[in-house]
Amino acid sequence: MVLDDEAHIGMILHTTSEPKIRTRTAVAQPLMVLAAPDHPAAAMEALTIADLQAFELCLPPQGFRIRGTLDDAQKRAHVWLEPRLVTNSIQMMREIAKAGRALTVLPRISVLAELQEGSLVARPLRDDAIEHSTVSLIHRLSRQLEGAPARLLAILEAKLKSWS
Repeated sequence: MVLDDEAHIGMILHTTSEPKIRTRTAVAQPLMVLAAPDHPAAAMEALTIADLQAFELCLPPQGFRIRGTLDDAQKRAHVWLEPRLVTNSIQMMREIAKAGRALTVLPRISVLAELQEGSLVARPLRDDAIEHSTVSLIHRLSRQLEGAPARLLAILEAKLKSWS
């Protein structure tokens, strides 16, 4: 959407090699397994991709960077996950996990409020690439951001750095 001028700014998992996209900032944000506090996975210190096979999952659809990152981890582990639910709504993934119906996998910044209030717990997902993933704040290279979009970009950049 940023590349096609449908959005001024965006936040993506990892960085991009797209030459027309500028990464304003990137911060460490590994993908985490998110569960309701009373879910059996919440009692685990960390999980592997193989561990996820034992649980119901709610994941984003193919084409999302989170899903691509998980697909790559599955290939490395020779494990194939079958999510029970697939949605492009991060809000829906959070709600399904909070209800204890399934686990989901998101960066910590996607659930800061839920972690603070205790309605979700985050557990590390053990995989070298996942443990070193980042979230990037991006905009299109030739787009001049002035006024409100420029101020929003500066605020988001500061917040993103404080959340890492």
